[in-house]
Order: sequence, then C-alpha cells, then structure tokens
Amino acid sequence: METTKNFFPQTSRLRSKSDFSNVFLKKRSHSGRFLRCYYRKNSLSVTRIGIVVGRKYGKAHERNKFKRIVREAFRLYDQQNFPMDIVILPLKRNKSLQYEDLSKDIWQLLRKSYKRLGYH
Repeated sequence: METTKNFFPQTSRLRSKSDFSNVFLKKRSHSGRFLRCYYRKNSLSVTRIGIVVGRKYGKAHERNKFKRIVREAFRLYDQQNFPMDIVILPLKRNKSLQYEDLSKDIWQLLRKSYKRLGYH
C-alpha cells in the first residue's frame, strides 16, 4: 500500500501560546485580499502555520471551515520547507468566499513571506 501526504502533520502546526506570541512580537506582516499574515524565522527545518479566527468571523462551523480550507491550501502549497512560522488571520467575514479565492491568497502571502525572509 502506498502512503501519501494527505494529512496535516503536528510538526507543521503552531501549537503553544508562546509560539503564537513569538510570531506576533516580530511584527512582520502583510495582507492579501482576504487574509493577513504574520511571519518570522524559526530554528526548525519546517514551515509551521497557525490560524487565528475570532468569534466575530461567525459561528463555530464557519470558523472551522475557514481553518480547514487554510490548512488544506497550505498543505498543497508546502513543497519547500523553509524554517519559518506563519500565523494567518481573516481580514473580514465573507460568506461567498470560495476555496480557490483563499488558496490563491495564501499562496501569494507565503511566496511574499519567503521572499522577505530571504528564501527563494
């Protein structure tokens, strides 16, 4: 049986409060059409992502759907592992937002973050 990377591993996630705080303290950020991205270099060999969605965004199932879409887009884009931490936040609630819109925005934010940190 062949194994494929169809899951989002724990090593690719920001998990602790201190991990999130360290990213926010660096204050390096930029925005896309739908998302804001905070980022910083880390001492690991992988890119880790954290997602913050407040209650203003919507009900729990809407917030969870947003997070699932962001994780999936990140998983599909994550072809190169650069040592950095990224926190993604929605700019505003948009019920008509599609997977394609979010994934395109995430890919642009990731490319921009990689370039600003000196990766190619």
